[in-house]
Amino acid sequence: MTNPPILDYKALYNAAPCGYFCTTSRGDIIELNETLLEFTNYEREDVVNKKQFRDFLTPGGKIFLETHFLPLLQFQGYVQEINFDFLRQDGTIFPVLVNAKIIKDDSGNYNFTLYTIVNISQRKSYEKELLKAKRDADDLTEKLSKSYQDLKLNAKLIQEQKSELETLNKYLKNKNSQLSDFAHIISHNLRSPVFNLHMLLDFYRESTEEEEKSMYINTIKQVAVQMDETLNELIDSLKIQEEFLITKEQLSFEDILEKITIMLTGDIKKTEAQITHDFSEVKTIVYSKVYLKSAMFNLLTNAIKYKAAHRAPKIHFKTFNAGDKIVLTVEDNGKGIDMKKHKNDLFGLNKTFHNNPDAKGMGLYMTKVQIEALGGKITADSEVNQGTTFKIVFRKNL
Repeated sequence: MTNPPILDYKALYNAAPCGYFCTTSRGDIIELNETLLEFTNYEREDVVNKKQFRDFLTPGGKIFLETHFLPLLQFQGYVQEINFDFLRQDGTIFPVLVNAKIIKDDSGNYNFTLYTIVNISQRKSYEKELLKAKRDADDLTEKLSKSYQDLKLNAKLIQEQKSELETLNKYLKNKNSQLSDFAHIISHNLRSPVFNLHMLLDFYRESTEEEEKSMYINTIKQVAVQMDETLNELIDSLKIQEEFLITKEQLSFEDILEKITIMLTGDIKKTEAQITHDFSEVKTIVYSKVYLKSAMFNLLTNAIKYKAAHRAPKIHFKTFNAGDKIVLTVEDNGKGIDMKKHKNDLFGLNKTFHNNPDAKGMGLYMTKVQIEALGGKITADSEVNQGTTFKIVFRKNL
Protein backbone atom coordinates (compact mmCIF):
# COMPACT_ATOMS: atom_id res chain seq x y z
CA MET A 1 0.00 0.00 0.00
CA THR A 2 1.41 3.37 -1.05
CA ASN A 3 1.80 5.94 1.68
CA PRO A 4 -0.02 9.26 1.11
CA PRO A 5 2.25 12.16 0.03
CA ILE A 6 3.50 14.52 2.69
CA LEU A 7 2.04 18.01 2.00
CA ASP A 8 4.44 20.93 2.15
CA TYR A 9 2.05 23.71 3.21
CA LYS A 10 4.71 26.38 2.79
CA ALA A 11 5.29 25.32 -0.82
CA LEU A 12 1.52 25.13 -1.35
CA TYR A 13 1.14 28.66 0.07
CA ASN A 14 3.86 30.05 -2.18
CA ALA A 15 2.66 28.26 -5.35
CA ALA A 16 -1.02 29.21 -4.98
CA PRO A 17 -2.53 30.76 -8.13
CA CYS A 18 -3.54 33.84 -6.14
CA GLY A 19 -1.47 36.23 -4.08
CA TYR A 20 -1.47 36.17 -0.27
CA PHE A 21 -0.17 38.61 2.30
CA CYS A 22 -0.67 39.29 6.00
CA THR A 23 -0.62 42.65 7.81
CA THR A 24 -0.39 43.79 11.40
CA SER A 25 -3.02 45.95 13.04
CA ARG A 26 -1.01 48.97 11.81
CA GLY A 27 -1.19 47.69 8.23
CA ASP A 28 2.47 46.62 7.81
CA ILE A 29 2.95 43.61 5.57
CA ILE A 30 4.65 40.85 7.59
CA GLU A 31 4.33 37.95 5.14
CA LEU A 32 3.46 37.34 1.47
CA ASN A 33 3.72 34.48 -0.99
CA GLU A 34 5.78 34.10 -4.16
CA THR A 35 2.75 34.52 -6.40
CA LEU A 36 2.17 38.07 -5.15
CA LEU A 37 5.86 38.87 -5.66
CA GLU A 38 5.52 37.60 -9.25
CA PHE A 39 2.41 39.79 -9.75
CA THR A 40 4.19 42.92 -8.56
CA ASN A 41 7.82 42.21 -9.61
CA TYR A 42 9.09 43.05 -6.09
CA GLU A 43 11.71 41.21 -4.05
CA ARG A 44 10.61 39.91 -0.64
CA GLU A 45 13.04 42.11 1.28
CA ASP A 46 11.58 45.19 -0.47
CA VAL A 47 8.09 44.44 0.88
CA VAL A 48 8.18 42.64 4.26
CA ASN A 49 8.02 45.16 7.16
CA LYS A 50 8.53 47.98 4.62
CA LYS A 51 5.25 48.32 2.72
CA GLN A 52 1.56 48.38 3.49
CA PHE A 53 -1.45 47.37 1.41
CA ARG A 54 -2.11 51.02 0.51
CA ASP A 55 1.35 51.29 -1.10
CA PHE A 56 0.15 49.04 -3.93
CA LEU A 57 -2.90 51.14 -4.70
CA THR A 58 -3.59 54.03 -7.08
CA PRO A 59 -4.67 57.41 -5.57
CA GLY A 60 -8.32 56.56 -6.13
CA GLY A 61 -7.84 53.12 -4.62
CA LYS A 62 -6.26 54.61 -1.49
CA ILE A 63 -9.27 56.87 -0.97
CA PHE A 64 -11.67 53.94 -1.35
CA LEU A 65 -9.50 51.87 1.05
CA GLU A 66 -9.78 54.47 3.82
CA THR A 67 -13.41 55.45 3.32
CA HIS A 68 -15.03 52.10 2.55
CA PHE A 69 -12.81 49.04 2.60
CA LEU A 70 -11.17 49.31 6.05
CA PRO A 71 -14.33 50.53 7.87
CA LEU A 72 -16.26 47.59 6.42
CA LEU A 73 -13.45 45.18 7.35
CA GLN A 74 -13.43 46.46 10.95
CA PHE A 75 -17.21 46.28 11.17
CA GLN A 76 -17.84 42.74 9.90
CA GLY A 77 -14.38 41.17 10.12
CA TYR A 78 -14.09 40.36 6.44
CA VAL A 79 -14.48 41.86 2.94
CA GLN A 80 -15.09 39.93 -0.27
CA GLU A 81 -14.20 40.57 -3.92
CA ILE A 82 -13.47 44.27 -3.98
CA ASN A 83 -12.01 45.49 -7.25
CA PHE A 84 -8.76 47.51 -7.06
CA ASP A 85 -6.07 48.53 -9.53
CA PHE A 86 -2.75 47.19 -8.24
CA LEU A 87 0.66 48.81 -8.87
CA ARG A 88 3.68 46.87 -10.00
CA GLN A 89 7.22 47.97 -9.10
CA ASP A 90 7.61 49.65 -12.53
CA GLY A 91 4.39 51.67 -12.02
CA THR A 92 2.23 49.67 -14.42
CA ILE A 93 -1.26 48.71 -13.28
CA PHE A 94 -3.23 45.46 -13.33
CA PRO A 95 -6.76 44.78 -12.00
CA VAL A 96 -7.32 42.56 -8.97
CA LEU A 97 -10.08 41.29 -6.72
CA VAL A 98 -9.25 41.60 -3.00
CA ASN A 99 -10.62 39.42 -0.19
CA ALA A 100 -9.62 40.15 3.38
CA LYS A 101 -10.30 38.55 6.76
CA ILE A 102 -9.24 39.44 10.29
CA ILE A 103 -7.62 36.41 12.01
CA LYS A 104 -7.95 36.13 15.80
CA ASP A 105 -6.54 33.68 18.39
CA ASP A 106 -8.59 31.32 20.51
CA SER A 107 -9.13 34.07 23.07
CA GLY A 108 -10.54 36.43 20.41
CA ASN A 109 -7.50 38.68 20.33
CA TYR A 110 -6.33 40.17 17.02
CA ASN A 111 -3.50 38.27 15.34
CA PHE A 112 -3.26 39.61 11.77
CA THR A 113 -5.30 40.38 8.66
CA LEU A 114 -5.10 37.92 5.76
CA TYR A 115 -5.50 39.28 2.22
CA THR A 116 -6.12 37.28 -0.97
CA ILE A 117 -5.24 38.94 -4.28
CA VAL A 118 -6.74 37.49 -7.50
CA ASN A 119 -5.29 38.81 -10.77
CA ILE A 120 -8.27 39.42 -13.08
CA SER A 121 -6.37 40.85 -16.06
CA GLN A 122 -7.51 38.00 -18.27
CA ARG A 123 -11.11 38.38 -17.12
CA LYS A 124 -11.00 42.12 -17.77
CA SER A 125 -9.67 41.39 -21.24
CA TYR A 126 -12.59 39.03 -21.82
CA GLU A 127 -14.97 41.69 -20.49
CA LYS A 128 -13.54 44.26 -22.91
CA GLU A 129 -13.92 41.79 -25.76
CA LEU A 130 -17.50 41.08 -24.69
CA LEU A 131 -18.26 44.81 -24.44
CA LYS A 132 -16.72 45.35 -27.87
CA ALA A 133 -18.75 42.45 -29.25
CA LYS A 134 -21.89 43.94 -27.68
CA ARG A 135 -21.13 47.36 -29.16
CA ASP A 136 -20.49 45.74 -32.55
CA ALA A 137 -23.76 43.82 -32.22
CA ASP A 138 -25.60 47.01 -31.24
CA ASP A 139 -24.03 48.84 -34.19
CA LEU A 140 -25.01 46.01 -36.50
CA THR A 141 -28.54 45.99 -35.08
CA GLU A 142 -28.75 49.75 -35.61
CA LYS A 143 -27.47 49.41 -39.18
CA LEU A 144 -29.94 46.60 -39.87
CA SER A 145 -32.73 48.68 -38.36
CA LYS A 146 -31.70 51.67 -40.49
CA SER A 147 -31.53 49.46 -43.57
CA TYR A 148 -35.00 48.14 -42.77
CA GLN A 149 -36.31 51.69 -42.33
CA ASP A 150 -34.62 52.69 -45.61
CA LEU A 151 -36.30 49.75 -47.34
CA LYS A 152 -39.66 50.78 -45.90
CA LEU A 153 -39.04 54.38 -46.95
CA ASN A 154 -38.01 53.30 -50.46
CA ALA A 155 -41.11 51.14 -50.72
CA LYS A 156 -43.22 54.09 -49.59
CA LEU A 157 -41.49 56.41 -52.07
CA ILE A 158 -42.05 53.93 -54.88
CA GLN A 159 -45.72 53.72 -53.95
CA GLU A 160 -45.96 57.51 -53.77
CA GLN A 161 -44.25 57.86 -57.14
CA LYS A 162 -46.63 55.32 -58.61
CA SER A 163 -49.56 57.24 -57.18
CA GLU A 164 -48.11 60.52 -58.45
CA LEU A 165 -47.66 59.04 -61.93
CA GLU A 166 -51.26 57.82 -61.93
CA THR A 167 -52.41 61.25 -60.76
CA LEU A 168 -50.21 62.95 -63.37
CA ASN A 169 -51.59 60.70 -66.10
CA LYS A 170 -55.14 61.61 -65.10
CA TYR A 171 -54.13 65.24 -64.81
CA LEU A 172 -52.53 65.26 -68.28
CA LYS A 173 -55.67 63.80 -69.82
CA ASN A 174 -57.69 66.50 -68.12
CA LYS A 175 -55.27 69.21 -69.30
CA ASN A 176 -55.47 67.98 -72.90
CA SER A 177 -59.23 68.24 -72.71
CA GLN A 178 -58.95 71.75 -71.25
CA LEU A 179 -56.55 72.90 -73.96
CA SER A 180 -58.95 71.79 -76.69
CA ASP A 181 -61.71 73.89 -75.12
CA PHE A 182 -59.56 76.88 -74.24
CA ALA A 183 -60.72 79.03 -77.14
CA HIS A 184 -64.30 78.52 -75.95
CA ILE A 185 -63.31 79.49 -72.42
CA ILE A 186 -61.71 82.77 -73.56
CA SER A 187 -64.75 83.59 -75.65
CA HIS A 188 -67.18 82.82 -72.82
CA ASN A 189 -65.29 84.69 -70.08
CA LEU A 190 -64.91 87.85 -72.16
CA ARG A 191 -68.34 87.92 -73.82
CA SER A 192 -70.23 89.20 -70.73
CA PRO A 193 -67.73 92.00 -69.90
CA VAL A 194 -67.82 93.19 -73.55
CA PHE A 195 -71.63 93.15 -73.49
CA ASN A 196 -71.50 95.12 -70.21
CA LEU A 197 -69.24 97.71 -71.84
CA HIS A 198 -71.77 98.23 -74.64
CA MET A 199 -74.52 98.53 -72.06
CA LEU A 200 -72.57 101.12 -70.04
CA LEU A 201 -71.87 103.10 -73.24
CA ASP A 202 -75.62 103.12 -73.95
CA PHE A 203 -76.27 104.38 -70.41
CA TYR A 204 -73.63 107.06 -70.98
CA ARG A 205 -75.17 108.23 -74.27
CA GLU A 206 -78.66 108.35 -72.77
CA SER A 207 -77.53 110.31 -69.72
CA THR A 208 -77.93 114.10 -69.66
CA GLU A 209 -76.24 114.72 -66.32
CA GLU A 210 -72.49 115.46 -66.43
CA GLU A 211 -71.94 113.89 -63.00
CA GLU A 212 -73.74 110.74 -64.08
CA LYS A 213 -71.76 110.65 -67.34
CA SER A 214 -68.52 110.96 -65.37
CA MET A 215 -69.59 108.05 -63.17
CA TYR A 216 -70.26 105.89 -66.26
CA ILE A 217 -66.86 106.79 -67.75
CA ASN A 218 -65.11 105.76 -64.49
CA THR A 219 -67.05 102.50 -64.42
CA ILE A 220 -66.18 101.82 -68.07
CA LYS A 221 -62.51 102.34 -67.20
CA GLN A 222 -62.79 99.91 -64.28
CA VAL A 223 -64.46 97.29 -66.48
CA ALA A 224 -61.73 97.75 -69.09
CA VAL A 225 -59.03 97.31 -66.43
CA GLN A 226 -60.68 94.12 -65.16
CA MET A 227 -61.07 92.82 -68.72
CA ASP A 228 -57.39 93.46 -69.37
CA GLU A 229 -56.47 91.68 -66.15
CA THR A 230 -58.75 88.75 -67.01
CA LEU A 231 -57.33 88.48 -70.51
CA ASN A 232 -53.75 88.48 -69.17
CA GLU A 233 -54.70 85.83 -66.58
CA LEU A 234 -56.23 83.65 -69.26
CA ILE A 235 -53.17 84.02 -71.50
CA ASP A 236 -50.92 83.14 -68.54
CA SER A 237 -53.19 80.21 -67.79
CA LEU A 238 -52.78 78.95 -71.34
CA LYS A 239 -48.98 79.10 -70.97
CA ILE A 240 -49.21 77.30 -67.65
CA GLN A 241 -51.46 74.58 -69.06
CA GLU A 242 -49.00 73.96 -71.88
CA GLU A 243 -46.40 73.23 -69.19
CA PHE A 244 -48.87 71.04 -67.26
CA LEU A 245 -48.64 73.26 -64.20
CA ILE A 246 -51.19 75.33 -62.31
CA THR A 247 -49.94 78.25 -60.24
CA LYS A 248 -51.60 78.55 -56.83
CA GLU A 249 -51.59 81.54 -54.49
CA GLN A 250 -53.35 82.95 -51.44
CA LEU A 251 -56.63 84.49 -52.67
CA SER A 252 -59.34 86.54 -50.99
CA PHE A 253 -62.90 85.52 -51.85
CA GLU A 254 -64.06 89.08 -51.27
CA ASP A 255 -61.40 90.56 -53.58
CA ILE A 256 -62.32 88.14 -56.38
CA LEU A 257 -66.04 88.90 -55.97
CA GLU A 258 -65.38 92.66 -56.05
CA LYS A 259 -63.43 92.38 -59.33
CA ILE A 260 -66.07 90.31 -61.14
CA THR A 261 -68.91 92.57 -59.98
CA ILE A 262 -67.04 95.52 -61.53
CA MET A 263 -66.94 93.67 -64.87
CA LEU A 264 -70.68 92.99 -64.62
CA THR A 265 -71.67 96.51 -63.54
CA GLY A 266 -73.98 96.96 -66.52
CA ASP A 267 -75.88 93.71 -65.92
CA ILE A 268 -76.16 94.39 -62.20
CA LYS A 269 -77.53 97.91 -62.80
CA LYS A 270 -79.92 96.79 -65.52
CA THR A 271 -81.39 93.91 -63.49
CA GLU A 272 -81.14 95.71 -60.12
CA ALA A 273 -79.39 92.60 -58.79
CA GLN A 274 -78.61 92.45 -55.06
CA ILE A 275 -75.31 90.69 -54.43
CA THR A 276 -74.37 89.81 -50.84
CA HIS A 277 -71.71 87.63 -49.26
CA ASP A 278 -70.60 86.04 -46.01
CA PHE A 279 -66.92 85.09 -46.08
CA SER A 280 -66.50 85.42 -42.29
CA GLU A 281 -65.69 81.73 -41.66
CA VAL A 282 -63.27 81.26 -44.58
CA LYS A 283 -61.85 84.47 -45.99
CA THR A 284 -59.02 83.14 -48.14
CA ILE A 285 -57.94 80.03 -50.04
CA VAL A 286 -54.73 78.82 -51.70
CA TYR A 287 -55.91 78.21 -55.25
CA SER A 288 -55.55 79.04 -58.93
CA LYS A 289 -56.59 82.67 -59.40
CA VAL A 290 -57.75 82.02 -62.97
CA TYR A 291 -59.92 79.06 -61.93
CA LEU A 292 -61.45 80.67 -58.84
CA LYS A 293 -62.23 83.89 -60.70
CA SER A 294 -63.70 81.95 -63.62
CA ALA A 295 -65.89 79.78 -61.34
CA MET A 296 -67.29 82.72 -59.34
CA PHE A 297 -67.72 84.76 -62.55
CA ASN A 298 -69.69 81.99 -64.28
CA LEU A 299 -71.96 81.35 -61.30
CA LEU A 300 -72.66 85.06 -60.91
CA THR A 301 -73.42 85.61 -64.62
CA ASN A 302 -75.66 82.53 -64.59
CA ALA A 303 -77.60 83.84 -61.58
CA ILE A 304 -78.15 87.20 -63.35
CA LYS A 305 -78.82 85.70 -66.79
CA TYR A 306 -81.44 83.24 -65.51
CA LYS A 307 -83.23 85.57 -63.12
CA ALA A 308 -86.94 85.13 -62.49
CA ALA A 309 -89.13 87.18 -64.79
CA HIS A 310 -90.91 89.30 -62.18
CA ARG A 311 -88.33 89.79 -59.41
CA ALA A 312 -84.86 91.29 -59.11
CA PRO A 313 -82.02 88.80 -58.65
CA LYS A 314 -80.78 88.14 -55.12
CA ILE A 315 -77.46 86.34 -55.11
CA HIS A 316 -75.60 85.29 -51.94
CA PHE A 317 -72.02 83.95 -51.75
CA LYS A 318 -70.98 82.08 -48.58
CA THR A 319 -67.94 80.08 -47.48
CA PHE A 320 -67.44 77.61 -44.62
CA ASN A 321 -65.16 74.80 -43.44
CA ALA A 322 -66.09 71.12 -43.84
CA GLY A 323 -63.30 69.05 -42.25
CA ASP A 324 -60.32 69.11 -44.60
CA LYS A 325 -62.39 70.87 -47.29
CA ILE A 326 -63.50 74.46 -47.97
CA VAL A 327 -67.02 74.95 -49.32
CA LEU A 328 -68.30 77.90 -51.40
CA THR A 329 -72.05 78.18 -52.00
CA VAL A 330 -73.76 80.56 -54.45
CA GLU A 331 -77.50 80.87 -53.86
CA ASP A 332 -79.95 82.75 -56.11
CA ASN A 333 -83.72 83.30 -56.41
CA GLY A 334 -83.85 82.84 -60.17
CA LYS A 335 -85.80 80.63 -62.57
CA GLY A 336 -84.37 77.42 -61.19
CA ILE A 337 -83.81 74.16 -63.07
CA ASP A 338 -85.93 71.02 -63.34
CA MET A 339 -83.41 68.67 -61.67
CA LYS A 340 -85.44 65.54 -62.38
CA LYS A 341 -85.20 66.30 -66.07
CA HIS A 342 -81.76 67.91 -66.38
CA LYS A 343 -79.69 66.62 -63.42
CA ASN A 344 -77.41 64.40 -65.53
CA ASP A 345 -76.85 67.07 -68.20
CA LEU A 346 -76.43 70.06 -65.90
CA PHE A 347 -72.64 70.37 -66.32
CA GLY A 348 -72.45 68.97 -69.87
CA LEU A 349 -70.82 70.76 -72.77
CA ASN A 350 -73.24 72.89 -74.86
CA LYS A 351 -76.18 71.96 -72.62
CA THR A 352 -78.83 74.66 -72.06
CA PHE A 353 -82.05 74.51 -70.05
CA HIS A 354 -83.90 77.76 -70.84
CA ASN A 355 -84.80 79.57 -74.04
CA ASN A 356 -82.19 82.26 -73.50
CA PRO A 357 -80.64 83.29 -76.85
CA ASP A 358 -77.33 84.18 -75.11
CA ALA A 359 -76.93 80.71 -73.54
CA LYS A 360 -74.04 78.73 -75.04
CA GLY A 361 -73.83 75.84 -72.56
CA MET A 362 -70.20 76.58 -71.71
CA GLY A 363 -70.17 78.24 -68.27
CA LEU A 364 -71.12 75.34 -66.01
CA TYR A 365 -69.11 72.89 -68.12
CA MET A 366 -65.98 75.05 -67.81
CA THR A 367 -66.49 75.50 -64.09
CA LYS A 368 -66.81 71.74 -63.51
CA VAL A 369 -63.68 70.95 -65.55
CA GLN A 370 -61.60 73.58 -63.77
CA ILE A 371 -62.79 72.65 -60.27
CA GLU A 372 -62.20 68.93 -60.83
CA ALA A 373 -58.73 69.63 -62.30
CA LEU A 374 -57.66 70.66 -58.79
CA GLY A 375 -59.35 67.79 -56.99
CA GLY A 376 -62.59 69.62 -56.18
CA LYS A 377 -66.26 69.01 -56.84
CA ILE A 378 -69.29 71.08 -57.85
CA THR A 379 -72.94 70.16 -57.31
CA ALA A 380 -76.27 71.95 -57.62
CA ASP A 381 -79.62 71.93 -55.87
CA SER A 382 -82.46 73.67 -57.70
CA GLU A 383 -86.22 74.03 -57.85
CA VAL A 384 -88.18 75.57 -60.69
CA ASN A 385 -89.25 79.19 -59.98
CA GLN A 386 -87.57 79.04 -56.56
CA GLY A 387 -83.89 79.41 -57.40
CA THR A 388 -80.64 77.46 -57.43
CA THR A 389 -77.80 76.81 -54.98
CA PHE A 390 -74.43 75.76 -56.38
CA LYS A 391 -71.90 74.20 -53.99
CA ILE A 392 -68.18 74.01 -54.76
CA VAL A 393 -66.03 71.81 -52.53
CA PHE A 394 -62.31 72.73 -52.63
CA ARG A 395 -59.38 70.73 -51.28
CA LYS A 396 -57.95 72.69 -48.36
CA ASN A 397 -54.29 71.70 -48.85
CA LEU A 398 -53.24 71.87 -52.48
